[in-house]
Amino acid sequence: MNDENNTFQQQGHYPQQGYPQGGWQPQPPPKKKIWFLRHKFLTAILALVLIVGIGSAIGGGGSKGGDDAAPSSSSKSKTSEGNSDGGSKDGGDALPAVGTPVRDGKFEFTITKVERGKKTVGQQYVSETAQGEYTLVHVTVKNIGDQQQGLSDSDQKAMDASGTQFSADTMAGASIQGNDVLFNQINPGNQVKGVLVFDVPAGTKLTQIELHDSMFSGGVKAAL
Repeated sequence: MNDENNTFQQQGHYPQQGYPQGGWQPQPPPKKKIWFLRHKFLTAILALVLIVGIGSAIGGGGSKGGDDAAPSSSSKSKTSEGNSDGGSKDGGDALPAVGTPVRDGKFEFTITKVERGKKTVGQQYVSETAQGEYTLVHVTVKNIGDQQQGLSDSDQKAMDASGTQFSADTMAGASIQGNDVLFNQINPGNQVKGVLVFDVPAGTKLTQIELHDSMFSGGVKAAL
């Protein structure tokens, strides 16, 4: 046997090392695709977001310069119409006075009179007594829109000089005969009158009111 192996090697034949010929050989690991090719859908969304962001930045930059150079007339006319500050910037903290119509959404509000320091409201058999004292805000509300709109006294707020906010007292308002500003549906062009009643601590002076055509509106402020 040893002689045969020596003869085999002398003739130039050596046993093959490694894997047998024609047998299984390890394959190289598959090449990974880059992230953007593997997530084509997300890549398209990111590209769209990037394009929109660039467009917005360019558009915003152009409009900003125009606003600084020449403020539009519409921005100057928000003194008493849907202005959250309730007054014009030129007028400082000034608010529309009693008797001045103010608008929010589909409603035009006009405060006609303010009564303070009332202990009770209502009639002889239907009355309410204040926890502190009542402030009565007489108001006319007109629908200036083109559709019916619901009015609710619970959407209206009043504040004192420190900014403390008070809600309308619906039960006290309901005791006032002919009070049409509690819960009412107003058609376009029609108007109603009534009293918003606020129960405040004795000696409290309400200085402004915030009026809304709905609970979701921005509101407009007026002085009391």
